[in-house]
Amino acid sequence: MTFLLMALLMGGTPKLEVDPTGHFFTSAEGVEVALAAVRSPGPKRALVRITRAGANPASKVWLAQVWERLEISEYTVTVEKKEHRLLITRAGFPVVYLPEDGREVSISWNEEKSRALDTQQLLEEYLRQGKTKK
Repeated sequence: MTFLLMALLMGGTPKLEVDPTGHFFTSAEGVEVALAAVRSPGPKRALVRITRAGANPASKVWLAQVWERLEISEYTVTVEKKEHRLLITRAGFPVVYLPEDGREVSISWNEEKSRALDTQQLLEEYLRQGKTKK
């Protein structure tokens, strides 16, 4: 029996844990993306927060499935039963696909903001966000 199935049978969802360090990306038009790998058995996942001024809400944290091939990592989420590509990092040319309209925006890794990123806070934001949906 898998860990996930055991956790569900025992009355809950498995506890999410994130790596202590993450990555932070910015765009010329003000889009910010924070990324933290989730430690879990099974498929690779990550928390991805996209922040954009003027969007409603201004930021949202997604739990994304991670697919890695050679020099490409692809982060996808399910939105209304459809798979949506959220982020692609490839050999120094990362892009984010805005969930509102699917538009592709080039982003750049930000070393200073990556060092300052609190991945635990990102996890707490994701968990709070889930509680407000119910």
